[in-house]
Amino acid sequence: MSIAGLLSEIAARNIELHVEEGKLHYKAPEGALTAELRRRISTHKDEILAHVTGQMQQEPEIWLTDPSSAQERLWFFNQVQGPNFVYNIPLSLRMRGKLDKAALRQSVCDLVHRHHSLRSSFVHDTEKLRLKITRDIALPWLERDISGENKESRRLLVQQCANEIARHCFDLSLAPLMTATLLVVAPEEHILFMNFHHIVVDGWSIGIMVQEISAGYEAHHAGRPFLLNPLKWQYTDYIAWQAELAQTGAMDRDLDFWQQKLAGVPACITMPADFNRSPVQNFTGSSIPLVIDLVTTTHLRARARQWGASLNHLTLAATVILFADCSGSSDLVIGMPLANRNRRDLEPVVGMFVNLCRFDSLFPPICCSPILLRMSYELIPRRCHIAIFLSTASSRL
Repeated sequence: MSIAGLLSEIAARNIELHVEEGKLHYKAPEGALTAELRRRISTHKDEILAHVTGQMQQEPEIWLTDPSSAQERLWFFNQVQGPNFVYNIPLSLRMRGKLDKAALRQSVCDLVHRHHSLRSSFVHDTEKLRLKITRDIALPWLERDISGENKESRRLLVQQCANEIARHCFDLSLAPLMTATLLVVAPEEHILFMNFHHIVVDGWSIGIMVQEISAGYEAHHAGRPFLLNPLKWQYTDYIAWQAELAQTGAMDRDLDFWQQKLAGVPACITMPADFNRSPVQNFTGSSIPLVIDLVTTTHLRARARQWGASLNHLTLAATVILFADCSGSSDLVIGMPLANRNRRDLEPVVGMFVNLCRFDSLFPPICCSPILLRMSYELIPRRCHIAIFLSTASSRL
């Protein structure tokens, strides 16, 4: 059994491990620690000690490697546009009840300690861009107390704090590319505001981080070791894998596929607008919130199942119809984001993996049914060609 499996079994038996003066100790319910399990713990004692104490094995203090192509793209945008908050990914967690601040802070430290991406920055030497991983890094943790303000003032200060944190401009050469601020709204109401640059995390990563912070808090608050299965891959391993695919020619098939699919696509969709399109993208705009009620959502899910499609595909089909109606064009090209974690080992890893998959409708989009059939025919095989980033294929045209 692997060390990950052994740690999982120990946790499942409610056996608590801790270290005192460099020695491994345990506290186990009666009958939980069998002779066989005791033997295996003794055999893997050094590995368990390293895991419990959080020591990083075989990792230098600072090391450099190549960034991913997605990171190169975002770094280039940052250089052209200058420092901005457009590619920030803010996260807020509201907590009610008595809070163990020390346990919460330690759980965030554990998160940063566990994932290479959260300890990375970028340096550019005379030759090329490099990804810099720092082993020991200080968590940018701030605390702010507004509990003494009146109710209306607290409401305004919460919004102000959220906006300020979300608009923080990161220097991509300084790690970590994240912030953490604990706002004390009331004695038993707190909000943890976190902010990340998209170059080190994606939307999928948010779910991973929330789960690990929650699990870590529970463990530290209870005074027991925080045990997670060791990551089989880090984001740097994913980068190395991508580089190996490129060097061996394994990506040539994907590149040829997308060059054929992207050839001759229209430069843009002509849509009626209240203002002229700016020649330079400036991200100045607004949004209109829309909430689809439960009854409507239930009907949409049922209709999607009737056509053998997902709710996501049904929504995309409706978008195609809307764009076709507004533009008067039947040749539409729409990009849809994909998690791009096509290996199970990548699912628990924090990093920037997201990619785009292109879908086009080369027929008059009149109703959802034929569009959904085309999606089933087109999108599934296209998912097999997302090892290469769509932007890389576009740049070759």
